[in-house]
Amino acid sequence: MTPSFRVVVFAVLNGRVVTDSIYVNAEPACTKTSEFTLARTPTGNLPEPMSQETLVVTGTPGTVVGLLGVDQALYLLRKKDLLTRDMLFRSLDSKDLGCGAGGGTDAVEALSSSGIVLLTQEDMGNPKRRGVDCHEERRRRRRAALNMLEGYEDETVRKCCSHGQRPDKFLRSCSTRVEILRKYMEQGNAHITQECVDAFEQCCMVAEEVATERSSFAPAQELTDELALHEERVEIREDFRDTWLFMNVLIGQEGTAEFRASLPASITTWEVSAVSVSPRGGVCAVAPLEIVATKKFFIEVNVPYSVVKNEQIEIPATVYNYGTRPVQAKVILLGTNDVCSGAKLGKPSAAQILEIPPGHGRTAIFPVVPLATGTKEIHVKARASSGEADEVKVNLNVRPPGVQRKRSFAVVLQPQNPRKRNKRFTHEEYTEAFGPNGTQLLQIKSPHPDFALPKTEHCEIDIVGDGVTAILESVIKNPTKPW
Repeated sequence: MTPSFRVVVFAVLNGRVVTDSIYVNAEPACTKTSEFTLARTPTGNLPEPMSQETLVVTGTPGTVVGLLGVDQALYLLRKKDLLTRDMLFRSLDSKDLGCGAGGGTDAVEALSSSGIVLLTQEDMGNPKRRGVDCHEERRRRRRAALNMLEGYEDETVRKCCSHGQRPDKFLRSCSTRVEILRKYMEQGNAHITQECVDAFEQCCMVAEEVATERSSFAPAQELTDELALHEERVEIREDFRDTWLFMNVLIGQEGTAEFRASLPASITTWEVSAVSVSPRGGVCAVAPLEIVATKKFFIEVNVPYSVVKNEQIEIPATVYNYGTRPVQAKVILLGTNDVCSGAKLGKPSAAQILEIPPGHGRTAIFPVVPLATGTKEIHVKARASSGEADEVKVNLNVRPPGVQRKRSFAVVLQPQNPRKRNKRFTHEEYTEAFGPNGTQLLQIKSPHPDFALPKTEHCEIDIVGDGVTAILESVIKNPTKPW
């Protein structure tokens, strides 16, 4: 379970401390008591949105497994945040208080590099640490470079890797440098082989990624062409939340835990991550489980993040046909409250006919005008000539016109009036009065400027304790921040 460990040996000879240490990088693996599996049953079919899924966790009895199901679209720009076993072990390894592979110029440095402070009667001059991290970022990069070099047994290939890790004085990219190296190989240079080129490219890419700390971009996964189960009744899809599961399950005495949960309404791929905590010690994570929720015929309605009241916008409704034959689809927009769309409340608009070939989508445009602020519904329905249908409701955020203005003020609540202030005092923003029974009455003046839009007023009241309480709350939320 331990991703790495250190062996430190020290002794006292003639009043002097002698020490040495070694850093051991262990193979990332889970303990037998914390290891588990996560699967869905049955495994063959592709579920539809809002269908019920059955997940089965198998492992040691008494193990607590935390589950997190998130829409894969959230990971498109930052895939490295996906919880995996490698990420778990990297997080554990980051808690190592030591720096480097071990050793040092003297006993104090060797112990400090191992994350140890030796307390003796005499002051050994232990260096002060400013945090749990290593002082120099270059040590981490050097450690990653050493790990890369140790992966090649051949001395020539190792030199190729070492050259790839060196920065280029002409600031050329790795791809350009690799192409130059390949040209030398094609010209018959005996010292440059294909293994050398591959090692150079891999080590150069790793060094470039460490130097620039770039985030990897994962391509969007295309929708599957598998045929979903035919539905007899059309259900309105309106639950489009990003998080599906956030829960803990307990593995029973039989060694399994089975539970059911309904999928949200999104057409997407769900990533289910799981982490276990064994009662006998150890934590473990499994590879994320992917669940593709799709339909043979469905609508995708895209709305802007927000619109202004009385602003005319166009709502695109794209209908997809992932069947094997072309279909003719009829798309309508149903009338909703406070949305002018050419359709009465609950009644359909004029139908738009779309010819959709197999494996493609076609878009219908509906112009609408929101007539009131707040969250309004956009309701679209489509039916194909083959009998499939889909119905979607999405929310449209309508904000008032103009520019938002905020006014804030602070009031000290002291009902006992220890400072013996006037029993009644009028401020610009509020009126303050102290009662005889230890009461304090605040009457906040409601602002009514002539240029304010009606029904757009909003008031928030925050209550904070004394100064010490506020500081303690800030320290708890940000323990690593220097205060």
